Amino acid sequence: WSSDVCSSDLTAAQLRHIAKMQADMGISDAGLGSLCQKTVGKSNPETPGECSKVIEALKAIKRRKEAAASG
Repeated sequence: WSSDVCSSDLTAAQLRHIAKMQADMGISDAGLGSLCQKTVGKSNPETPGECSKVIEALKAIKRRKEAAASG
């Protein structure tokens, strides 16, 4: 997974956000690539819309983990 795929500022910011969420959640590069493949059909999101879908998927995983941890 590579965060330097896109040239648009919006997408670059989104890719940095994805990378931060990945690090915060302890997701491997292979795991993130797999999530991207399932979410947008490719291992690297390339458009703002694809990035948004991956961010929303990561948020959903985080919410599920937090809900499971709290009981």
